[in-house]
Amino acid sequence: VSFLGTGGELELFDGADFAGKVAGFAATDSLDLRSIPFGTGTKVSYSGTKTSGTLTVSNGSHVANIALLGQFTAGEFAAANDGHGGTDITLSSAASLAFAPMAAPGH
Repeated sequence: VSFLGTGGELELFDGADFAGKVAGFAATDSLDLRSIPFGTGTKVSYSGTKTSGTLTVSNGSHVANIALLGQFTAGEFAAANDGHGGTDITLSSAASLAFAPMAAPGH
C-alpha cells in the first residue's frame, strides 16, 4: 500500500492479519487500526533500519505488526482514539517538523 499526496488514511479492520507493506507514510497520513481498541494500555513501538521496519501497536490483548518502508524512529508515532472504537496512528508533530520540506533559497 502506498500513500500518495497528503491526508491519506489506511483503515484496517483486522490489523493483526495485515501482511502488506506500507510506503510513503507521512505526517499528514494516518493508520486506522479498527481491531485494536484505544485505551490507557495502548502501546506503540517501532523497530527498523534506515529503509524499513515494523510498527507494533497493542493494547494488551490485540496486536498489529505493520511493515513500513522508510526511515522512522519509535518516538515519531502517536496513538489516539479513532472515534470508532479503534486506534489511529499518526506521526507526531515533532516528526512533522523533522520531515518538513525546506524551501529553496530565494523562494
